[in-house]
Amino acid sequence: MKCSTLFLLVVLALGTGCTANETQAPKAQFLGPSFYLYGDFGQTGRFPWTNGVTVIAAIHLGGGFTPFAGSKLFIHHADGTRQIFRRTSDGQFTNDVVLRPGDGVISPAGRIF
Repeated sequence: MKCSTLFLLVVLALGTGCTANETQAPKAQFLGPSFYLYGDFGQTGRFPWTNGVTVIAAIHLGGGFTPFAGSKLFIHHADGTRQIFRRTSDGQFTNDVVLRPGDGVISPAGRIF
């Protein structure tokens, strides 16, 4: 029986189930440089980085924003620097930035009420 991460957490809480060999994370579908999308995107996680990929292109790769996404977008670069962008009222960005390998793009949730 193969164990998913959620199943593994339940198993650990209950104290039964998987052996050590079955709890290893699955291998990535690709190797090499990547960037990450976190937060309110259609799809989050690790994406392959290619030279010249921009934040807007990354958002499209992640399926766009969810309806709950806020107006701020945080870029955490692998070298430790950070940038903050805001979307305009029509959902557009005033500028775009080229991502580097290891960068993270974060879209926190906006106000629900």
